[in-house]
Amino acid sequence: LTHQHDIFYFDTGLMATAPSSTLSAATMTTTETATTFEPILPDTTALIGFASIVLLSAVAGWVWANQVVPVSRTKLALSKKNGPVKDYLDELKASATSETTLASGKGLPISQTL
Repeated sequence: LTHQHDIFYFDTGLMATAPSSTLSAATMTTTETATTFEPILPDTTALIGFASIVLLSAVAGWVWANQVVPVSRTKLALSKKNGPVKDYLDELKASATSETTLASGKGLPISQTL
């Protein structure tokens, strides 16, 4: 049982408080010791773990920027030139042209398009 600032700490880990007026003068004369904490380096295994995570992240970023993205851009450019993306873009262009024709009044009336 120890006393600090009207709080009693028990060995069970539970804490109970007592009002200041019920404490006797004998319990109020406890001495407080100051503890100074000095900075220390973390354990070497923790530093190695941090360094390995940073290194793996840097390698993954390099692979993404220099391998994955350029290959994907090349595939997309080829597909836009002769592939499924070209077909899709042609369909969009054709539908945009037909919508423009309908909107300008040169196509079918709206009642006939539904």
